[in-house]
Amino acid sequence: MEPLVSWLRVWAWSPVLPAPLLAGFAPLLAALRRARPDGPPGPRSAARPRSRHHTTIELEDLLERVAAAGALAAAAALAGAPDAGASGYATVLQRVVAADPAAWTADVPAVLAALVLPELGAFYLAAAAAAARRPEVFPAGPAEAVLAALALSRALPAPSDPHVPDAGEYAGRAWSGLLTFVWRTGDGLGDLGGDLPAVLDQLHALTEPLTHPAAARPPTAAAVAPATPASGPAGPPSDRAAGEEQGRPRACWTPTRRCARWTASWTTPPAGPCGTARCLATS
Repeated sequence: MEPLVSWLRVWAWSPVLPAPLLAGFAPLLAALRRARPDGPPGPRSAARPRSRHHTTIELEDLLERVAAAGALAAAAALAGAPDAGASGYATVLQRVVAADPAAWTADVPAVLAALVLPELGAFYLAAAAAAARRPEVFPAGPAEAVLAALALSRALPAPSDPHVPDAGEYAGRAWSGLLTFVWRTGDGLGDLGGDLPAVLDQLHALTEPLTHPAAARPPTAAAVAPATPASGPAGPPSDRAAGEEQGRPRACWTPTRRCARWTASWTTPPAGPCGTARCLATS
């Protein structure tokens, strides 16, 4: 019997499915139509759930605002959006910053002030870190962006879902990406000045757990169970005389001297030693 969800799915899609497909469900559909004469809502007109990437301000509108009034005006518009701080703005900011990185990184503190929300600041700094290799970025140096990303990575909560990046995840990406850029290029390293110990402290806090060995796992039942000795054609090992195995080869690894077990199926060499460790040569 079909589960209830299958019947309800057929009822929900019945307005658009062709008649041959609905022939086997005629009694069910007739009963449902008597109970609900208005029928199911049309699937084509049903409202679709919004994606988590949906934003009120579209990318094209933001690009036009940047071209007309500059990056600060666009940042203020993002802060005033009804869904400001939504995760979809991470993608929007990444694309708009990549389109004009010089305009967005000329005055990092001013852009962060215009964005207001720490979530938007984390998205913005992650986008700036992704564009850091462009020659025109950070005309005043990346030190202020590094310190801002460090402050946000400490202030924002840790990501709640490792599979869905949120503002805390983007703040961590921004800080590590910008710091990598400074370390590799040396640009802005001297501008960190008295804030360098705070940067090193954060690095130490992130790497310190990696310096400890992993906790030992408790042994499983299979690991603590005593091994059962295998018995072969010659009987269990306990029946052998003491020292019987000494001086005998443990396995026949080449076909030059085949053992008795290999003789029966010599076309398939054994993957390991014989089970009884007794290799009787036949040729």
